[in-house]
Amino acid sequence: MYDTVVQPLLTDLYQITMAYGYWKCNKHNCNSVFELYFRKNQFQGEYTIFCGLRDVILFLEQFHISDEDVQYLKTVMPKAEPEFFQYLQSLDTKQLKLVAQKEGSVCFPRVPLICVEGPLALCQLIETTLLTLVNYASLVATNACRYRIAAGEDKTMLEFGLRRAQGLDGGLTASKYCYVGGFDASSNVLAGKMYGIPVRGTQAHSFVNAFSSLSELNPEIVHLETPTGKAFDIQSATVKYLDQVKVLLDTPDTHEGELASFIAYACSFPDQLLVLIDTYSTLSSGIANFLAVALALNDAGYKARGCVYKIVEIEGRPCMKLAQEIQKVTFPGKKKVFRFYGSKGNAILDLISKENEPSPKIGEQVLCRDPFIATKRAYCSPIKMENLLINVWGEKGCMQPIPTLQEVKSFVQQSLKTIRENVK
Repeated sequence: MYDTVVQPLLTDLYQITMAYGYWKCNKHNCNSVFELYFRKNQFQGEYTIFCGLRDVILFLEQFHISDEDVQYLKTVMPKAEPEFFQYLQSLDTKQLKLVAQKEGSVCFPRVPLICVEGPLALCQLIETTLLTLVNYASLVATNACRYRIAAGEDKTMLEFGLRRAQGLDGGLTASKYCYVGGFDASSNVLAGKMYGIPVRGTQAHSFVNAFSSLSELNPEIVHLETPTGKAFDIQSATVKYLDQVKVLLDTPDTHEGELASFIAYACSFPDQLLVLIDTYSTLSSGIANFLAVALALNDAGYKARGCVYKIVEIEGRPCMKLAQEIQKVTFPGKKKVFRFYGSKGNAILDLISKENEPSPKIGEQVLCRDPFIATKRAYCSPIKMENLLINVWGEKGCMQPIPTLQEVKSFVQQSLKTIRENVK
């Protein structure tokens, strides 16, 4: 299932007006090369996880400017010739060639994530959409990955961001790429249906507020059936443990209604108890009540649980953007990108070279220079080498199998293993 909001008109108006300008000047079919990359890592980090390529391919597969699109554009650009709109409807994304890093790759600033080659106007028209699909996905996946590294592999991490997400699509995208980045499940039911993400839930504060005392519990449900089929009085066991926990934590005044809500929820979902402990007081009540219920369940046999898109070549002529801010200067020309690995299997650096330059060879010494710091240079002899930019789209459409989210999620963890610990 693909988001129908992602369509050709999900773009900035200036992309269409520029395409019109190219068309008027008869430059619209000039062969051009654009690169999508980012200038710096987010979160003051050392790497970014590249995501969104799958969505880019799906967008290109379904790209078509409809009659309804044209009728609307005529109201926005009433002076444009009818032939221009006919041209727009004739556009075919199979005129494009895309090479890209593998989705889920660890990547670094200034290194192209996606290179787009094809007719100038068509390359221009898809800029905003590609940035939209890659920027946010990579941001969310990178942040999720950092959380996974901080929490460790043995912790279960759940994403509950839907209610605070920036709109419907923001919520779905965040759920999808939190999962890719390392989270185990989401509360987002639609994301589970659309993308096959495991879904998990808890209760809201309103559920806790709905109970005021243990007397409100249904006597029939507090006699829980254990995994072995035996009856177990979870309410009595919880109250017994609570007395011990209150002494241990020095929390004499726990909230009885909160405890009742935890027991009620545990009776409904004994094998995946997940509760909110901050409705009243986390330290004075929530933790103690949760521990008491979790210990009782244990006795019963259950366990409680920023990218940019720039033109770099047109008609074989390299293009370069100059700017006062050095980080905004672009590298001209169509490129190749190689990742060098050392003797321990760790990635050493990414080497960017022009497409027509000789490719480096394993074991041969290469002088590598920082593009902005003249004194930062080193000779490097790679033990292993990887071509990062692979063909993903051409005249026959998609050139690589589109990976599932689970496959991308697994590749993220594989890719992370190739970088040094001090970079993570």
